[in-house]
Amino acid sequence: MTKTYSTIFAAILSISSFSTLGESTMPKGWLQAGSNTIDFEMGMDDTVSFDGSRSAYIKSLKPEVEGFATMMQTASVDDYLGKRVQLSISIKTESISGWAGAWLRIDGKDSKAPLAFDNMQNRAIKGSTDWKKYSIILDCLNKLHKWLMGC
Repeated sequence: MTKTYSTIFAAILSISSFSTLGESTMPKGWLQAGSNTIDFEMGMDDTVSFDGSRSAYIKSLKPEVEGFATMMQTASVDDYLGKRVQLSISIKTESISGWAGAWLRIDGKDSKAPLAFDNMQNRAIKGSTDWKKYSIILDCLNKLHKWLMGC
């Protein structure tokens, strides 16, 4: 079984607020997504914490799975146009046989391809690791601003 824990630092998630979905609890405002969510369990974990905050987890339900699952949320980029954006997250892993990581993507209004994207695949987290802080920085918001304004 593979379990990935994460506590998000960038004021994106208030770990203390969550809603119940079936038997699992998801952080409030977060969605389950991915190419194969049926083979994964996601929720909040009261037994594993970091820096005093509850952790969220994604756990595979089978030893080998196809595809991926993720916790995600969407937000408007209006307040960030023309700025550099950094997502900081602390992750702890247990028995990762493939790879794990955080991701940040900027989608255009009608664009089929992301305007900016980083899923940490080029610096994948593997195996079992203790809590470690990771950051994703996207510098493409000037490109996004020009695209939105039709320049």
